[in-house]
Amino acid sequence: MEKVVYVVWEAEGTDPEPIALQLRTDVATELAELGASAVHVNVADATVAHVPGRRPPTVPRFPMAVLSFWLDNADHREPIEAALRAVGGDIAGYVVGESVPLRNTSNLAARGERTPGVNMIALLEKPDWIDYGEWIHRWRDHHRIVALETQWQYSYVRNTVIHPLTPAAPACASPDYAAAPRGAQDLRTTEYRAG
Repeated sequence: MEKVVYVVWEAEGTDPEPIALQLRTDVATELAELGASAVHVNVADATVAHVPGRRPPTVPRFPMAVLSFWLDNADHREPIEAALRAVGGDIAGYVVGESVPLRNTSNLAARGERTPGVNMIALLEKPDWIDYGEWIHRWRDHHRIVALETQWQYSYVRNTVIHPLTPAAPACASPDYAAAPRGAQDLRTTEYRAG
């Protein structure tokens, strides 16, 4: 089994609401039919539009969704990517290694329903000034401790990128907790448990 994460950007000038609805309903169902398991769809939809700082003005093109799920083999992902591309816009896919420092045991959702609360997602890229080993150490050890002690949260899932799946995918270390090329992004989303 391999865990994969896809970041989705809507096509410029399109309304993200219909895309968010399509991703969390039709596309999530299609992914499950194509063999994806434990499908989670995180969308920046109207439910979280009121959340302050949802889309920082310094980020020119912000993802509108992040989907994560497990596949028996990510080599056979073409139909999955076709389903994601069918909604329009761009996608970036990654095989990731998952760790769960804090498992959600309190704010659970039924299949197809919205998880209570707001999900914060960031995509991290290692800065040039630090070597990879030290950067991972700071993120996995120091940041985790600070995050768990200072942030109110019911879940903490960390995904370290093993390798990209799509051409020209932005370099990042974690599609689930942390920023994209040369700048922090902070994406607040609604999570739907699709499968």
